[in-house]
Amino acid sequence: MVSYEKISLISEKTYNKVWLANLKNSDTIVVVKEISNANTDVLNSVASIKNIHIPNILSCETNGDITTIVEEYISGMPLDSYIKDKQLSEPEIISLRSEEHTSELQSHHDL
Repeated sequence: MVSYEKISLISEKTYNKVWLANLKNSDTIVVVKEISNANTDVLNSVASIKNIHIPNILSCETNGDITTIVEEYISGMPLDSYIKDKQLSEPEIISLRSEEHTSELQSHHDL
């Protein structure tokens, strides 16, 4: 398990908590997700994907019914905010999403 120090709670729902954290002995910011009853097979599959559109999973550990995932923090604007900010047309949105899906499909094919 990767050692980290929680900085602040980003989100809390009935089935999960998401924290912003620092890796110990480092200035590296990460995201820590605590998920109840997670499908670890799916998480392990996602962890093997290396794609710029998917944060890299650094660690995934289950203790009881809680799975803790430590993943890289990616700064930037959420896609919906980007679309609104850039005032993209429908064809531009479709093109943008198509590029992402093509890249994701290539990553799955490479597995």
